[in-house]
Amino acid sequence: MLRYGSLPLNLNDRGTLMAEDKKRILGIVLKAAQQYHDELENKNLLFVYKTKQNTIETLEVAFLSQHFLHLTGLNIDKRLMSANKFYERCLTKRLKLNDFECNKDGSTELKLAVINLLLTKNLGAANMIGTFDNSAFYLQTDRFVGSQKGCIGFIKHKGNGQYIPNTLLKVDGRKQIKQTGRVLLTYRKNMTEDSYTECVYKRFCKDGQFQSENFDYQ
Repeated sequence: MLRYGSLPLNLNDRGTLMAEDKKRILGIVLKAAQQYHDELENKNLLFVYKTKQNTIETLEVAFLSQHFLHLTGLNIDKRLMSANKFYERCLTKRLKLNDFECNKDGSTELKLAVINLLLTKNLGAANMIGTFDNSAFYLQTDRFVGSQKGCIGFIKHKGNGQYIPNTLLKVDGRKQIKQTGRVLLTYRKNMTEDSYTECVYKRFCKDGQFQSENFDYQ
């Protein structure tokens, strides 16, 4: 049995979800797709963070339509439907119950529990950044961004070198992020824009030495 919050998710003998539970999951995913479209699709986020060595560094990430499927923890038959088509059906509310299944490793539970919380313009007010401690989970991801409520993982695209999302989990960032840096500022822009002007998260250092109203990054 899996759980979404207090919601039990029952699997049948073939390891697939019961129809009633799939309807509930469908509602969660449709809401998340609309959030992703409104807040993150075709946008860059820039995290400005302070390392334990007291240096200021940045991480830029990109969100495209095909990345949404990875964040849901659902499986689809890619012979019949692409990641982009899955996302399109979510946005148009045409996704059917037989279009998807849960991952059998339990990761769907860890994703659905926080997907609506994290798919916002500042990733649920993410305040930590670093590398992923995979001692408790077998997961391939390069950078981990989040908070004690949940985190999103990013891998570096082999083609253009951009960091793109490849996972989302309900984990405590204080325990799962190594070489932790403190996020000071998060900026958002459309991918077609050259500079960042919209600040979506702000956290000043306690010593007040780093304060910026308009961090211009190109």
